[in-house]
Amino acid sequence: MTILQSKINIKFELSMKYSYKKMLKINSLLFVVIFCCKSISAQQTQNFNLLRSNLSLLNPANVDMDFYRYNYWNKVSANYKSAWAGFEGAPKTIQLNGEFLFPPTNNRKLGYVVGGNLLSDKAGRLSHTSATFRYSTIITSDIEEGGLSIGTNVSVSQYSLSTKDITADNYSKLANYLDDFKSIIPNLGIGLFYYKIFKGSGYNSSENILYGGISVPNLFSLGNADEQFFTPVQHNYVNIGFINGLRDESFIELSSWTKLQESGVWISDLRITYSHRSKVNMVIGYNSENFVTFGFGVRTFTVGEASRIHINYGGQLPIGTGLFRNYGVSHEIGFAISFGDTSSSYY
Repeated sequence: MTILQSKINIKFELSMKYSYKKMLKINSLLFVVIFCCKSISAQQTQNFNLLRSNLSLLNPANVDMDFYRYNYWNKVSANYKSAWAGFEGAPKTIQLNGEFLFPPTNNRKLGYVVGGNLLSDKAGRLSHTSATFRYSTIITSDIEEGGLSIGTNVSVSQYSLSTKDITADNYSKLANYLDDFKSIIPNLGIGLFYYKIFKGSGYNSSENILYGGISVPNLFSLGNADEQFFTPVQHNYVNIGFINGLRDESFIELSSWTKLQESGVWISDLRITYSHRSKVNMVIGYNSENFVTFGFGVRTFTVGEASRIHINYGGQLPIGTGLFRNYGVSHEIGFAISFGDTSSSYY
């Protein structure tokens, strides 16, 4: 009898003694691992619920709203997301992002944004880490009125899969699917982003903002196409939004994004945001994967308006009869600070 056969027999004998609850826990963990491995090609770019705070993850040409509406030139943010709450090995994601604006000077019509992103994503035994650099050029006569941004990003992603310390109760199942594995994949992406500010006049002096973009954040990859689980897949993103300014700095925003894969599979998201005096915001929306999205947040200025702090919470609640309906609510917490020169004297 081989060692593998012995382990399989041990696993069978042990499983007969487990309660239903214990076996459900094991099978749930197994599902998380295998599902994530089979669909890793569809998860190279994270779908954060706090979307507008993370548009640069999807589009390297994105121009942050704090840059052109509040005249801050730098923004640093951090997000933590926990999906499928309550399940062992459920996905957990952490990302750190920095963006820095270099506005036009001396009557020139070109501005620049440079930034970087670090991401760590773990689901069971599967880990994904990445480092991204982005650069964009903004064509504009006045960044406070509108502009067209053209951007590119370069990233390096590492995917790893470990079967270390597999116990007898699930060894035979996992052994049929997985081996220790690591893969490093460089990526190149491109994007376009346009925004236009329509200033009000008279009694209603509020501003309306139209924005939109298209991007392919993983246009070209140098991955090994022969690998079983880690085959790069191209994603195409389209996002559009309209902000209707109200009095007292309040606004209502309607926004959407759509992701299209090479295989023809698409995912769409639509949401409405209300911001009260630009200090408290509430979000409600729907995702075509049968999720209701919701969230709220606060924004505050430091002394003298030298910086602007954002604290946000977002959630996704599965509905309907789809695959994820039994996997609980996803939670996300975000923090960001915008800072830098707020004058208009450079235009």
